[in-house]
Amino acid sequence: MAHTTTCSFFCLAAPFRVEAGLEAKPKSSDLVHVPALAQRRPARKAAQVRWFWPQIQAALAAGHSIADVRRELAIDGLDISYSKLGTYVARPRRQEQTVARQPAPIVHSPASFGSQSDPTPCSDPARDPLYKVRRVLELKKKMSFEYNPFPNPEDQIR
Repeated sequence: MAHTTTCSFFCLAAPFRVEAGLEAKPKSSDLVHVPALAQRRPARKAAQVRWFWPQIQAALAAGHSIADVRRELAIDGLDISYSKLGTYVARPRRQEQTVARQPAPIVHSPASFGSQSDPTPCSDPARDPLYKVRRVLELKKKMSFEYNPFPNPEDQIR
């Protein structure tokens, strides 16, 4: 016979049952306070800048400076230094740039999946991680002189 008790966990609106020492997960409909967090302003300044990021981004895209945005944020109750705001604005911008610059995957043909053949290079040199290596190898093929570290003794001049 399983022992059941009713307990509340972190002030959840509805209690949930604990059976035989195992905690039952609360249903998402039981959560009242966590969904309300998304509607409240965060406590930390960096989190507030992330929370206001769509509006800040729109103001910067419209041509306003970080100083203008800082002044308006201070009026709205977020007093932050210019250098901190610049740092906090640079983070999402940098993240957006890295997402936009992610390289295209190198395509392998199904026939060469298990073989040692070269992958198909990307058409854009900026997105091909092996572009420089391929270029150096092509230049070496075009060169007329190729160094042999093990020379043939018969070819040496006497």
